[in-house]
Amino acid sequence: MSARPSVVFSDAGQRAALLSTFTPGNVEALKWCGVVAMLIEHAHTLVFHEHGGWSFQIGRVAFPLFAFAFALALDRNTCLKAYRAAYRLAGWAFVAQIGSVVARGSGTLNVLFIFVSAAAWVAAADERVMTRWLVRVLCCAVSFFSEFWLPGLAVVVGMVHAARVGGSRSGVVAAWLGLVLIGLQDNTFSAFAFVAVVAVVGLLDISVKRLPSFFAAVYVGQFPFFVALRSLL
Repeated sequence: MSARPSVVFSDAGQRAALLSTFTPGNVEALKWCGVVAMLIEHAHTLVFHEHGGWSFQIGRVAFPLFAFAFALALDRNTCLKAYRAAYRLAGWAFVAQIGSVVARGSGTLNVLFIFVSAAAWVAAADERVMTRWLVRVLCCAVSFFSEFWLPGLAVVVGMVHAARVGGSRSGVVAAWLGLVLIGLQDNTFSAFAFVAVVAVVGLLDISVKRLPSFFAAVYVGQFPFFVALRSLL
């Protein structure tokens, strides 16, 4: 097992170097941690109607973990990968919305729409100025009606820009500020525990096999599963 540097956001060059040490297997490990945290919370809220408490604290860690993994996946050829991610995730987001409405009884757009918006925001950097800002206004509008709202968009876009070659101080600021605003909204700052998970995965070189689209499928499939389980119980 090789020694790995700790994840500390300092100057731009160091951020880029640290983030580039994460292999695709490390990114998959982060996603697994995120999906476990998410399913723990959703099992309690959607099946047992237990809101808040320890499961909610654990669940808050999932979003920044997925955002961090998403940023790592886009750290090279960012705009091209962002275009592909936006198109791929959009389909999953619309399908997941059906199950989300049934399971939650709410029309709030599911969190995949935040990632679609973030991918589109980043991809728009290659467009003309007018097109770029029209796309980004639309991204903000979609995010406003999604889980985690505009702060969620700031977290994902900020992390993507922080992970790019050369890094971005403004990206770091946007990501942390977004997490603070989400924490104030949720009345808990347990989401910041994602830093400890990232550090463990990085330092211990935890790596798992890559499963394309697996986590999006899990997100979509959890809603009918929990609805069926709730009806049985």
